[in-house]
Amino acid sequence: AMAAQLQKYIDMLQTAAPAVELVSIAVKTAPNKTTYTESEKFDPTGLVITATYDKGDPEDIAYSGHESEFSFSPDLTTALTTANNKVTITYGGKSCDQTITVKNIELTSIVVSGDLNTTEYTEGDDFDFTGLVATGYYSDESNKPITDQVEWSIDPAELTAGQTSVKVIATMNEVSGDKSYDIIVAAAPLEVTWDASKQSYSNEQSVTE
Repeated sequence: AMAAQLQKYIDMLQTAAPAVELVSIAVKTAPNKTTYTESEKFDPTGLVITATYDKGDPEDIAYSGHESEFSFSPDLTTALTTANNKVTITYGGKSCDQTITVKNIELTSIVVSGDLNTTEYTEGDDFDFTGLVATGYYSDESNKPITDQVEWSIDPAELTAGQTSVKVIATMNEVSGDKSYDIIVAAAPLEVTWDASKQSYSNEQSVTE
């Protein structure tokens, strides 16, 4: 009799509270972060979805506190690329999409530092860039040495006698940075040659046939 009574009680419970089926989910509150730089990973913090059932009222479910019930594609360990413009959220076997933006990591500025290896020149000498360092600063707030990747130049482009400073410029991807350095540029020595026919010295440059 006890077993029959228990079965009757179970039947009554099942009739009173029929199983509710999840029909769909939708994003109610987007995650705090929806704009990323490539190589970052999706962060669902702040996400709230609305779950709609076949019976009863919809229910708001926050990711926080229910982390294990949610899954994402790309998943939370995947480095995002600029090809990712959405993340698919799955909960209770139902899915919806969250739009995201993934930006390229771009070089934003270049800083020139270091000390010149050579500071004394003669007019017409080639400039010696040894000792200089170029550091690239990027849109993801990272920075790295790019000394070997930049194109080095000077302003003015030619060293002239009496010049006391030079602006050194590092350029890459149409971004440049510069720094001024003190230098000394001596006049080119006159090239003196013996002119046998005139029995005299000339400071004209000799022309070798």
